[in-house]
This record gives sequence, C-alpha cells and structure tokens, in this order.
Amino acid sequence: MPFLEPDMEGMDFGCGPNPVLARMLEKNDCACSYYDPFFFPELPDERQDFIFATECFEHFFDPNQELKLLTALLRPDGTLTIMTNFWDETMDVANWWYLKDSTHVSFFHTKTFEYICTRYGYDLAYSDNQKVIILRKKVVW
Repeated sequence: MPFLEPDMEGMDFGCGPNPVLARMLEKNDCACSYYDPFFFPELPDERQDFIFATECFEHFFDPNQELKLLTALLRPDGTLTIMTNFWDETMDVANWWYLKDSTHVSFFHTKTFEYICTRYGYDLAYSDNQKVIILRKKVVW
C-alpha cells in the first residue's frame, strides 16, 4: 500500500479463479481489474498504474513474453509487484519444496531481477530478498 495512492488504476495479474486481491484494493479506493489466462482471459485496454503478480511468475513458460506484456501494460513510473519464492546459493535447491511443484517452471534469484530491471527498464523500489519485490517502470523521455 505505501506505493499506491487513492484513485490509482491497477491489475491483479494471474489472479486465479477468485480475484481476492483486486477486491481488497478496491476497498482502499484503488480500481483494480484482474487477469488470468484461464479464468479471466481479457486484458484491460488501458495502461495501469500498478500491477500485482502474486504467485504466478513461477508458472511462466516464457518469462520474456510475459515480462514484455506486463511492461507494455504498465504506465511509466508504475509499479510491478511480484511475489514468488527466490532461490539463493545458501539453499539446497535440489530438495527445495518450490522446485518439487510440477507447475513451477521458472525460478528467480535476486540477480535475475537485476537483469529484469536492466532488460525491461525498471528500477528496484523494494525487495525483501526472499519472496516480494517491487519494480518501478522508468520514465523514458
């Protein structure tokens, strides 16, 4: 919420069958549409002030394609909040529970997000270095 202001318009990307986050944000005076390729397959026509991608990045078969889409949907200076479990060198990745879920096909490290920032034009706004990262789309003049 510290990155959001009343009357912003955003999207819950990959919301699943029940867009709970969108409803929570609407209670805080933020308009929030929702998208899920299986349950709500229509994307908004307008660019968004914010996008939440909660527990969906690990399901991306083509992260490049999805990041291009997310970046195109986001207004300059908008925020992309991602929740996915990060891996790091201290973990026993071979026995990591997140890897054992057969629907998880993409995995992210803090360095992956550094690359994403450079490749897609974002600045790092926040990271807990474990599960949540907030990227701010750069304003290009």
